[in-house]
Amino acid sequence: MPNKPPWLIKAESYEGDSEQNDMAEIQKWIMETDGNPHREAWCADFANHCLETTGYRGTKSPAAASFLKWGQDIGDTPKLGCIVVFQWSSGSDAGGHHVCFYEGPGEGDTVVCLGGNQGRMVRRSRFPVSYVLSYRMPV
Repeated sequence: MPNKPPWLIKAESYEGDSEQNDMAEIQKWIMETDGNPHREAWCADFANHCLETTGYRGTKSPAAASFLKWGQDIGDTPKLGCIVVFQWSSGSDAGGHHVCFYEGPGEGDTVVCLGGNQGRMVRRSRFPVSYVLSYRMPV
């Protein structure tokens, strides 16, 4: 297995943190981007925090879509720890975006990613590959 990038190791250290039990920590991540503590979406705040605190430049934006132009597009072959940007295609968030860190292939046509604001917590989740807009790595 390839070495884990430092931002992924950092992200793993927060696994299980939730809005229910760790909102003060989540608010710190939100304040690092735009300072609006009343937002519900915080996946990009989490990704930025993990990158910035391990010496990598993030987007400094609370928008998941901001990662579509960040770093280097690595095509259709994801690498451990790369940023994955998703387009939601259904449900109440249709048209929105999500960002998280790639951990590997999932069952069927899915990918497993670790990210913030996945079920209102930091956790691993599976997402359809068809929702992937881009796989990105720091330059």
